[in-house]
Amino acid sequence: MTINAQTTSTEPLDITNQIDFTSEKFNSKVLFKNEAFNLVLFALQKGQEIKAHKTPRDAYLQCLKGEAIVIIGDKTNILKKGQIILLPKDILHAIKAEKKVKLMLIK
Repeated sequence: MTINAQTTSTEPLDITNQIDFTSEKFNSKVLFKNEAFNLVLFALQKGQEIKAHKTPRDAYLQCLKGEAIVIIGDKTNILKKGQIILLPKDILHAIKAEKKVKLMLIK
């Protein structure tokens, strides 16, 4: 089990401040991981992307800040701050930042 020390507190945690942008490529950080689920943060600068890939189980992607294009199979969606979308298992999906964007993945 991997746990970021801050996630073990019963106090509220501002997750948008837990990850920073990088200029080279998108940034990711596992905030919490156990047998039941993983919580991963992503920060992408405008134009950065996460290439198309599949996952072995369903996941949910929530936009914390900014805006991203989320392609699931052959459907293109715009994900905005406060919105969440299902990334179904075994279906190709990709993400591209339309603006600086911070995302939270729960899988």
